[in-house]
Amino acid sequence: MEMKIGIQALIMLGLILTILFVQNRLYLRVTSLRAAAEQQEDVVAEEKPKLELIDYSAFYMKEDTVYLPNPSGYTFQVNQNDINHLIDTFPELFQKHMMTPEEAADTAWKRKLIQCFADEDNFYIEYYYLMRKRNGEGFCSEPREKLQTIYMLLNDLSLCEGIGGNYRGHEIVGILADTEYEIFVLQENQSRLKDHYNMSQQIHLYIETLRQWVRDENSLQREYEEADRVKREKEFQVIVDKLAKVITNGYYLDQAREYFKNTLNNG
Repeated sequence: MEMKIGIQALIMLGLILTILFVQNRLYLRVTSLRAAAEQQEDVVAEEKPKLELIDYSAFYMKEDTVYLPNPSGYTFQVNQNDINHLIDTFPELFQKHMMTPEEAADTAWKRKLIQCFADEDNFYIEYYYLMRKRNGEGFCSEPREKLQTIYMLLNDLSLCEGIGGNYRGHEIVGILADTEYEIFVLQENQSRLKDHYNMSQQIHLYIETLRQWVRDENSLQREYEEADRVKREKEFQVIVDKLAKVITNGYYLDQAREYFKNTLNNG
């Protein structure tokens, strides 16, 4: 009887030792897998490319307020607190390759730097200020003024409800921001301002296309009396006259075509 109890005790002890051995092996295995996973995460973190930023220390505002020149007739301004806060919280604006206004605004929404459309308008104004400062003046001055003028004149073609009704005042801040990005791209390939052949006929045809577009759109507005439609068309043709004076080469022609295609509703 005592022998039987002894054998049972030995069997029980063996089972306990076996269980402890298996548990230890499992613990070692889990620990090993966890360590391997953490090591892999460290490798991934190390491999994540670092953003190449330009030195942006000179972009901090020292003035309390700066008024921003533009051909729209609207007066925009930025202040020191907002600009310096944006620089501190959004250094990616100073990547070597400039972010587009849309990319920058999308990131700002995600970070809750923008929480409403009024914030977005203010963000575009601040983007315009910082990127204009980054691009500088000199070479940029003439193409900047021409691009702003072309975009704004095309935007004016949709000013009246009868010609589409797409005009919105806040488009102006988007135009200013878009212009600075285009200036950044242009600086990397300044030869785009030089035509390889005479573009005057293509520019003339484009201007005539705009004139016909105005006639066609205006003729559809039956809620206006004939005399009013005649007056309205003359007003819009004056805008086209102004465009004819600023679209002076193939680069500006391409920019005008692209803006028209993306912005104005052609029915």
